[in-house]
Amino acid sequence: MHINRIFFVALLAALIFQSCGNTRYSYKDIDKRKVLVKTDDDVIEAAVYDGFDTKKILPDRNYYWFDHSMIMSTRGGFTGELLHGDFLVQYRNYQIKEQGNFKYGLKHGNWKSWYENGLPKNFVTYKKGLLHGSYTEFDIKGKKTEEGKNIKGLKSGTVKEYDASGKYTKVVYKNGDKVVKKEKVEKATENPERNAKNNTEVKAKSKSAKVEDGSKPSSSKDKSKVKVPTNQPAKEAKSATKTDKNKKQGK
Repeated sequence: MHINRIFFVALLAALIFQSCGNTRYSYKDIDKRKVLVKTDDDVIEAAVYDGFDTKKILPDRNYYWFDHSMIMSTRGGFTGELLHGDFLVQYRNYQIKEQGNFKYGLKHGNWKSWYENGLPKNFVTYKKGLLHGSYTEFDIKGKKTEEGKNIKGLKSGTVKEYDASGKYTKVVYKNGDKVVKKEKVEKATENPERNAKNNTEVKAKSKSAKVEDGSKPSSSKDKSKVKVPTNQPAKEAKSATKTDKNKKQGK
């Protein structure tokens, strides 16, 4: 009778395992609080928290939890066991795909991911479920494409964007939006005093240029009349006429 019970338990376990299928199954180690989930594409190892003394649920965060042989994500809530601790995802060839840490269902700390060829994809930092801190992104060839900083889920500060040659361009972000520098355009009517000063400087430069060329600037003195001296022979003729007149009068 004892042997029959052992056989029955073994048969029941085999049937449960077979019902899970080859594409998806899970195993939970209660002592270590670990779960293993296999899908068509990935192999996932995760630590879970089976307690109920969790912190207040944040409605704007994505929570990750384990239930019914699957790992699921819900915004602002959960219905299973929250992921809490180390998290590892591998490709079917056991090449690491993603690695990080959960804290009561929320991504927290440093997270890294790789392409299937083994090259890095991105390195990011989370804080209570939001991207917060430095990050770096790579293309499929392993070349750096972007690096910068996130604050509460949004890009902030100076971000370096790399081209194919490895040269980067600095772009400034504020609250997730690019900051566009506006060019200052000054109109004549906006600053009349400054414009008058500029006009005076232009006239002074023009006058100085004429002097250097050898040409004299025109003035009011140049327009005054010039006296032409009288003809000297005319004075002599007048003196001779006066002498002749005196002779006639017997002087």
